[in-house]
Amino acid sequence: MRRIQAVAVVGAVIAPVLAGIGAIAASVTDCKIEGHAWLATSPDTGPDGWLFPSEKLTTPLDADNVLERYIRPKLKPVGLEWVDFRAMRRTHSSLMKERGVDPKLVADQQGHTDGPSL
Repeated sequence: MRRIQAVAVVGAVIAPVLAGIGAIAASVTDCKIEGHAWLATSPDTGPDGWLFPSEKLTTPLDADNVLERYIRPKLKPVGLEWVDFRAMRRTHSSLMKERGVDPKLVADQQGHTDGPSL
């Protein structure tokens, strides 16, 4: 099993470093540019349109389909095909706690509305 060894934060770049894989980095500016490009290709950018539509364009993407079609095939070569969204969520929480990140920030990142239970 491979584990994230470190998270490097340099300016606006966050790079998790996976054991034996290397660094993956994304700048805030690059993410904004990619986000705007994504929206430009969206078939419906109105208030009733889906940000991530399914192939039918009338419903949102299904999380289980995304996991099986796109995420698991990328995880399998590195021995992480067992990972699911629950494991990703718990890993995120654990890594942020290890690094002393404010629990309120972690709760916000995970979609909690009432704040953390301390």
